[in-house]
Amino acid sequence: MKNLFAYVFLMAGALSMLTACSSDGENEPGGNHPVAPGDGLQTKTYTDADGLSLSVDDEPVIGQTVTFTPAAGGTGTVTIAGAPFDFDGMMMDAGDNNGQAFVIPTASVIPGSASVSFPVVLSGGEDGYSFDGTASSNYCTFTYAGSVAADTMVLNISNIALKDASMAGFYEMPDLLEYNETWETEEPDMYNVVRLKWVSEKGVPVDFGMGVPMEYPIESILGITFMMPMIDNGSGEPQSLVSVLHGMLKGVTLGADGSVTAKYVDAATGEEVDSHKGFARYVVADDHTLRLFVDPAAIIKSTVANAAKSRSVDMNALFQGLMDQVVPMLANGVPVNYGPCIADADGNIEENPDAVSFYLGTETLLPILKVVSPVFADQDMIDLIVGIASQDPNMGAMAGMLPGILQALPDVIGTTSRIELGINLNKVS
Repeated sequence: MKNLFAYVFLMAGALSMLTACSSDGENEPGGNHPVAPGDGLQTKTYTDADGLSLSVDDEPVIGQTVTFTPAAGGTGTVTIAGAPFDFDGMMMDAGDNNGQAFVIPTASVIPGSASVSFPVVLSGGEDGYSFDGTASSNYCTFTYAGSVAADTMVLNISNIALKDASMAGFYEMPDLLEYNETWETEEPDMYNVVRLKWVSEKGVPVDFGMGVPMEYPIESILGITFMMPMIDNGSGEPQSLVSVLHGMLKGVTLGADGSVTAKYVDAATGEEVDSHKGFARYVVADDHTLRLFVDPAAIIKSTVANAAKSRSVDMNALFQGLMDQVVPMLANGVPVNYGPCIADADGNIEENPDAVSFYLGTETLLPILKVVSPVFADQDMIDLIVGIASQDPNMGAMAGMLPGILQALPDVIGTTSRIELGINLNKVS
């Protein structure tokens, strides 16, 4: 009997020990609470160079950051933002460069937002924690799926849908030729393709060969410039800027997902191709404005392309002024106005209801023009531009007119009350 009682007590003690061991195994160290997914993760920002694999519709995306912030109960917050863009290497050496680096913000892959945060619920084990779901930003909804670990973040964004997709569709380039009733022939009409309106109190003095310069509206001079055949496209016969634009750009698709793709003619092959879907995005800001988000490198390269040294112009001040105007557009979108097309120089409205004009307006262009205005007051810069133009046989008489035109631009810009520049497209679908 004593042996039986001893055996029973021995078994009870063993069971108690096993139960205690089992209970400890289900707790965090210290045995205070259950283990939750992601409890070991710390707040971390993942980048292209540090563990980030980001895609949109399974297509890789670069130039972004993703931050994971853990929370209690196996949850956390994911924040997507555009990675700061450093274009210091693109800056021109202006001689008196103070070495200051220009780092600018960029937009996220989510259309309309510099950054987007959304909560996630984690699941999984030690090698990584997965999450998926749907989220919403100011301008769109989207689906997400990914996984996070201490050193890696994998994230795919899909099913992006604009909350306002009223401008979505395909827009094609309209006909350039217009029937001239007076001459009974078809003639190129710039206003079919280009939106141009520039109103200024000051005009531009131009000598058209009579020996006496006469003042003309800047819009008229630009119109002549746009239609002059002075661009060599390799065909052996110079074409106008408008003709080149019409021949290259075939249409633009504004996607319901906020994507912008252009259909254009590849210069090398002559075939129609589509631009990369991730190059630009848009949202509808209001009834007359889109906000366009593009690759910042493309903007900066076009801004400083072929810039030259000058003894008179403070190029650092010029760049800083441009950055003050351009930087907010990179993160917040370039405001692109849209509305009925202007049919002619008199400002009459195009009757075709499907004709839509997309253009940069006065509030966008004029501040930038005022920043670059000192360039046209610098004789060194004028001589450089005129020298380059004079070497181009396609410039013809325009090269001789350039000095007067360039010198007049500061006064023209200073007295400008309206300026609009863009393209006209016909909505097909």
